[in-house]
Amino acid sequence: MPDESDPKTEIKSSAYTDDFPDTRWSVILTARSDSDDAGDALDQWCRSYWKPINAYVKARGVNDPDETTQAFFVHMLEKKGAGLPDNTKGKLRAYLMRSVKHFITDQWRKQNAQKRGSNAEHVGIEFGHDIDENHEQEPDKQFERRWALNLMERAMQRLEHEMAHSGKGLHFKYMKTMLSGGEDPKLRQEAIETLGMTSSNFRIALYRVRKRYRHLLEDEIMQTVTTREEFEDELNYFMSLWS
Repeated sequence: MPDESDPKTEIKSSAYTDDFPDTRWSVILTARSDSDDAGDALDQWCRSYWKPINAYVKARGVNDPDETTQAFFVHMLEKKGAGLPDNTKGKLRAYLMRSVKHFITDQWRKQNAQKRGSNAEHVGIEFGHDIDENHEQEPDKQFERRWALNLMERAMQRLEHEMAHSGKGLHFKYMKTMLSGGEDPKLRQEAIETLGMTSSNFRIALYRVRKRYRHLLEDEIMQTVTTREEFEDELNYFMSLWS
């Protein structure tokens, strides 16, 4: 029997529609524009993906990963979207990974140029070791796992908001630990008694909440791609992280 606590359980593209809603790429389009909202849009986009970028930077061996992560986003903000794709095709995950890889490598090269006594501008990023551009498997894995966790967190936040808005905040408090992890029998019994539900009704309610959580998770994934093929690829990628 499938384990419903596993985030990959029953993810079967139910959130996909042919007409995509506003996606993270839409924010990028705004950031590339000359509108008054451009700066705020890019700032919002950067803040949304701090964690996966920071995870990648840490895995690359930078001595001050938080400062470097901040420097990356400042760099993106100062460019005001310059260098962003000319269209919204492709996976946002892949674009972000390419961007931070280029940024780190560029900073490393500038640092080495300084060490050789060149007149390169000062770069406030220090690396704990030389970067091996041909062996980045572990940093890539850190980025991808943190990316997936980021999507899960966003879906969980949306679920919490929905349930609180519908007067089921206490239901969420108990059920959230049962959505992507093992169940504690004592906590389950406490939830049943506190919520005044029968064991059968609680089981049905938990099933529905899990199903809604999976749908929201799929929707988060859908917002990072633009085609059905990319959506299916990202679902397969997501599931593979827990296989």
